[in-house]
Amino acid sequence: MLDLRKKKQIKKAADDILSCVHSDNEFSIDILAIVNDLRINLVPVEELDSSISGFSAVRNGKKIIGLVKSDLETERGRFTVAHELGHLTLHQNSLINYSGQEVFFRHNHGPEKYDIKEIEANYFAACILMPEDKLQKCVSELFSSNFMPASGIETLARNFKVSTTAMTVRLCDLGYNLF
Repeated sequence: MLDLRKKKQIKKAADDILSCVHSDNEFSIDILAIVNDLRINLVPVEELDSSISGFSAVRNGKKIIGLVKSDLETERGRFTVAHELGHLTLHQNSLINYSGQEVFFRHNHGPEKYDIKEIEANYFAACILMPEDKLQKCVSELFSSNFMPASGIETLARNFKVSTTAMTVRLCDLGYNLF
């Protein structure tokens, strides 16, 4: 897992990016607009290996995020794009060389899922898609205590356009009492 110092570094990196973008929506973050503003090419692909959700690469100095086309507008796709942005932000000096390119893959399962860089990219994705201040504001507007019922997690997930699993992990990380 991540220690507090590393979490603070990752949160700061996400907050720095968020401070440069304007959000029309009170809660959800337009991750595709952020990627576009950062001049990162989003490349929809027809399919990837079933264990891979997306990838990030640097080729000829250009940053690329690849994502299965059918996932583009889904909660999973949003998290994958944010996760890959995490790799490009946090790990730009340690990308894997693959076929003459520097590439990271987001794995859905297997031992690669628990690699520290994957954990860091997941934490970055959570910080950028569910910023602590926006999440706390939403929680305080919707609920009267620090206790969160299951239906509340679903409501928050919809507001932030993330999966209930991603929201549950984020709320636990921020110290909320669930169920």
